[in-house]
Amino acid sequence: MKTTVKTLTAIIAGICFCPIVTAQTKPQINPTQNAANHRGHYTSPYRPGTITGIISGPYGSILFVELEDKTKLRFHHPSTRIVRGDRVLVFQKKGEYYLVEAANPQ
Repeated sequence: MKTTVKTLTAIIAGICFCPIVTAQTKPQINPTQNAANHRGHYTSPYRPGTITGIISGPYGSILFVELEDKTKLRFHHPSTRIVRGDRVLVFQKKGEYYLVEAANPQ
């Protein structure tokens, strides 16, 4: 009898002092929908641009480049054989731009 009372007391004490947490279901995610969401967030670090101006000197040329988003940049290039209107490829990393190709990128 005493063991029954002790057992019931332990059960009642456990019920009274244990917090009750309701379980929440996690919604199912469709794999195709998940892939579609990630597809639009990628932007390439390479940006095409056009040479809008050139200043040539004995130590090379200074190229004035305008990217497709109207960003204007200036680069030094060792060659003097570059023509205004040429297409160039620019690499952007951590807010800095690097001239990758001073030719016709295709």
